[in-house]
Amino acid sequence: MFVCRFLQSLLLSTLLTSFCYAQLNKETTSDTLPDKLQNIFTYPTITKYRNKFSIEKRILRTSEIGDILAKGDTSAFRLYQKGRTNQKTGVVLVISGGGLLVVSSIVALGQALTSITAYNSENNESTAAIVLLVAGSGSVIAGIVTAILGGEDKNKAVNQYNLSIKSKRRPLGFYVKPGVTGISLGLRF
Repeated sequence: MFVCRFLQSLLLSTLLTSFCYAQLNKETTSDTLPDKLQNIFTYPTITKYRNKFSIEKRILRTSEIGDILAKGDTSAFRLYQKGRTNQKTGVVLVISGGGLLVVSSIVALGQALTSITAYNSENNESTAAIVLLVAGSGSVIAGIVTAILGGEDKNKAVNQYNLSIKSKRRPLGFYVKPGVTGISLGLRF
């Protein structure tokens, strides 16, 4: 009686396992599943297309890249976020440095006009324009360097993600093998 129940449960579990395995390996089309559920078991490779990140020549938004990296490799996601933050900081530095350069040119122009129109010949020059010019130039250069380094961090993050998903692409499936106590059923992932 016990052996009969055991064989019956083994047969039932084998049939259920083969059905699940067939369902996992079955090709799905975009008509059967929505976009968010289609790639539940796959990790797409991110490439560069026209200097933008893309999957199969479809250019990705920043939020999409973040979602893909967060699902596939969290350390790559953190590196990508760091690079994105550095790029934003670099842009802010460039814009503020440009503003300082505009202000320094206005101050220098004002100083030049007052020195031309002044009747007395005293050398009454101020260093405010030079200080603003140096500060603006330094800010622009620092911003450009920070933005470039942020872009390199983003590229490193995507490369790290692509390397990590290559190791994750192993076939998912079930296996049956003989063991010491009988037949064992396992899940390979």
